[in-house]
Amino acid sequence: MSFSLSRVLRDTFINLWRNFQYALAAILTVIVSLSLVGAALLVKQGVANATVEWSHGVGVSLWMNADASNSEVNGISTQLKESSLIQSCNYLNHNDSYNLLKSLYANQPVVISAFTVQTTPTIFNCVLTNPNDALQVYNQFSHQPGVYTVVYPGQEIKTMEKITSILQIIMLGMALLMVVASLVLIFVTIRMAIFSRRREVAVMKLVGATNWFIRIPFMLEGMIEGLIGAVIASLLVFGLRNIMGNLVKNTEKLGSSGQPSLLSATVATSHEAVIIGIILIVSGAVVGGIGSFVAVRRFLDV
Repeated sequence: MSFSLSRVLRDTFINLWRNFQYALAAILTVIVSLSLVGAALLVKQGVANATVEWSHGVGVSLWMNADASNSEVNGISTQLKESSLIQSCNYLNHNDSYNLLKSLYANQPVVISAFTVQTTPTIFNCVLTNPNDALQVYNQFSHQPGVYTVVYPGQEIKTMEKITSILQIIMLGMALLMVVASLVLIFVTIRMAIFSRRREVAVMKLVGATNWFIRIPFMLEGMIEGLIGAVIASLLVFGLRNIMGNLVKNTEKLGSSGQPSLLSATVATSHEAVIIGIILIVSGAVVGGIGSFVAVRRFLDV
């Protein structure tokens, strides 16, 4: 029998209509599973963007002991000037750091009252030559005489990445379970389609239809179910990205600092969302194809 695209499409949509409830369940499961995958990818991309954005402004602050001697302060100052890791530094003496403390805690007089000019630590605020050297600077200066602590954003980045990794593992774990459920439902749907058309299959075999002539409509049915679910999931993920972007914009408008917020970098760009959508569509077709292929191999004896 000759291959006919119109015949394949007709048989495919007949199968979908006859097993509408099973097909709908399979599509909904694909939507949920791939939406979870897409959301996890959005979070991952957002964290990657935020990390890169944050690294551009990475600086290191060396907090000296309040009672550090002049020789200790001068020694650290000399090392910072001579270090190739440091681009420049701004030194805050006791008066400067105390004024900074008062501005930061203007609404908390109890905190301010706990310090005097002489008991406020002096601070070296430094700009790094390479943001990636923050940890190296920390290791070099954190144990120097007179240094109380070295502060750099790397700790916050690590914390954010750790929390995000846990969330991604949870979301991807749930997505994996849903993908398996999608495969099972597509498998069952194709099995039902094969069972409902068993007489037609028998007739086609009698008149000389080839194996692939009989199998292709059933396999195409599974791929269409996967594709429909994946396209809807992609649209949902893109909508989620837009919602996140609007929430961030509204949050930034409420701020009073007037400075650009790092939060905006945690939202994936439209281009990145489109790429994630393409990945989901391909994944949906693959899931549908695998589920239908296994069902055809298992239950369609041609």
